[in-house]
Amino acid sequence: MLGDNGITYRNISSQELDNREQFDIVTAIQCHYYLPRAERETAVKNCFQALKENGIFITFENIRLENDNADLIAVRRWQNYMLSKGRKQQEIQSHIERRGTEILPITITEHFDLLKKSGFRWAEPLWFSYVQAVFLQLSKCCSILRCLWLNCKGR
Repeated sequence: MLGDNGITYRNISSQELDNREQFDIVTAIQCHYYLPRAERETAVKNCFQALKENGIFITFENIRLENDNADLIAVRRWQNYMLSKGRKQQEIQSHIERRGTEILPITITEHFDLLKKSGFRWAEPLWFSYVQAVFLQLSKCCSILRCLWLNCKGR
């Protein structure tokens, strides 16, 4: 519990999340892309089930582009960006070599399919750059404005 404001914070893996309809917001930041497909499905479904009606799920993930050539270009651009920010070539290369073995990115389309399969009625990419994306999902509501309004007014 954070202070006296009634906020509950849990720092656990999505695969272990066993709450049901308890949270207004669930976040998963840079974690699901390490999971094999079946575990990822469990994790995303758990996030959905933990949300109250009109709940919001925000996830930030590494992604793979739909086309292999486009994905290669995006990875190279990401590599150049990281070099420009002072990262060492060896560190960047190590990360790239883990793609497809330890790091298991899926495409935006696959993200949307997984979210829909997990029960989310609405999903949008909020931000996308090179090989990373942020997604916003709504649990049982069909409009982001309605969900935000309901959450802000304290239901």
